[in-house]
Amino acid sequence: MADIHIDDFFQDCAHILLKLYGHFPRKDALYVDDIADCDPADEYGIPSERHMACYQAMLWLAEEGYLRYEDRIGFSGLDQVTLTEKAFLKLVTPLNAALTEESTSPLIISLQQATFAEQLRQAISAGTPYRMREALSHLWPDVLPSHALNIVTDKD
Repeated sequence: MADIHIDDFFQDCAHILLKLYGHFPRKDALYVDDIADCDPADEYGIPSERHMACYQAMLWLAEEGYLRYEDRIGFSGLDQVTLTEKAFLKLVTPLNAALTEESTSPLIISLQQATFAEQLRQAISAGTPYRMREALSHLWPDVLPSHALNIVTDKD
């Protein structure tokens, strides 16, 4: 059985981090509807399981020290959210594997293209669970075993 909920979790985390990075250091509201494509609440106003999973991903990132917020907006999202220093530094730091001496771009462009934030953007564009795990392995090294990075596969 595939762990689709884990793939969704990784996707949500990537979107959350990039959304906050996109307006860092400004604090802003972060809504589940801006992160994940979820079913609307049912006729009793109870959010879908997918909606709650995305909301819980936000709270988990806060508990683990990647973002901070001032208040919850019901089950819709978080208010006055920003990245922590820990997350910001991870996102702006160039990854050694992504830097090449053969680049013809100016150094600042090469550095920006080598950041973890850019790797997350590329993983989202690729749309594959393996590529997302590969990108997030820079944040959580144990997400993907080191020997798996050496395996070239098109299977996701």
